[in-house]
Amino acid sequence: MAAGSGGRVSVSLGKFRGCLAGALLGDCLGAPFEGMQRVSTSKLTDEFRKWSEEEPGRKPLPYTDDTACTWALARSLLDSEGFQAVDAAQKFTEEYFRDPNRGYGANVVKVFGKLRDDDYRDVFGPAREQFEGRGSYGNGAAMRTAPLALWLHRRPRTLAEKAEECARLTHAHPVGYGGAVLQSLALSRAALFLERPDPARWVADLLCPADSTGALDSKLKMVEELSSRANLPSTEEVVSRLGHGLSAAESVPTALYCFLRGFRPLKEWPTDNGAERTLFYAVSLGGDTDTIASMAGALAGAFYGIESIPQNLLRSCEGWEEALNLADQLHELAGE
Repeated sequence: MAAGSGGRVSVSLGKFRGCLAGALLGDCLGAPFEGMQRVSTSKLTDEFRKWSEEEPGRKPLPYTDDTACTWALARSLLDSEGFQAVDAAQKFTEEYFRDPNRGYGANVVKVFGKLRDDDYRDVFGPAREQFEGRGSYGNGAAMRTAPLALWLHRRPRTLAEKAEECARLTHAHPVGYGGAVLQSLALSRAALFLERPDPARWVADLLCPADSTGALDSKLKMVEELSSRANLPSTEEVVSRLGHGLSAAESVPTALYCFLRGFRPLKEWPTDNGAERTLFYAVSLGGDTDTIASMAGALAGAFYGIESIPQNLLRSCEGWEEALNLADQLHELAGE
């Protein structure tokens, strides 16, 4: 990352590529462990080693709905030259009906069905109606938000507004859309960081007013406390306090912690590569492994850049070329 004219800091193409590549890699590496309450670190080590070795002709690791929705949003931004809610709703829906076997949750599938049946006349209506009018508080909006964060990384206020609007297409609960705002702002800051962030300042900058329940802010304070300890907490304590579940409150702060945890050594995966440490640790927590690792991988990739993403691991993922292609186009759209 280099300073441009007038002292303007320019976010490199490598960071855009790193963000989408890290998101894809976390999704693909985490998916086989999804739903496990405890992940064997020895098995995880074997898997990471296996996929780190180049093997011609091997079937790639498939991506899930996390990546499918992320790419659908990226294509909507590119086609519309910005965020247009109706086009985004159509892209999400069309992507689902084109390829429904990516692990979509039953509730978001109902939203897509209603959107299509109503010909997108009220793109926010189906999400508002869910759960007796309370809306979904899941992490499905946060997991896909990386393209928005890259496009608007210099405009945090606008980013927060658009991230909430995009989230409300499927997640109308304050925790659901608040998680998307939180992940978006975290990604934009990660892309702009010149050096390792201090956990206390990181959390202070990320307090989430979009979540009127206070659940995300409460978890962020835990992230600060856990990340600042001289003696790092156990996996059990992290899961107990932050969670590793499907709700945004139990996964977005956890992904942020995984990113910060990646700055420190990991005995189970001894490497100097912070992005690798982030990904390994995120999967090791169990639970909603593909989504947490995807969000954490996006943060690590945005901070370290594509140079930190292990190329053999990346090439083991289905569609890795498309991730880089979309990153290139988003970089141009953002005017970098």
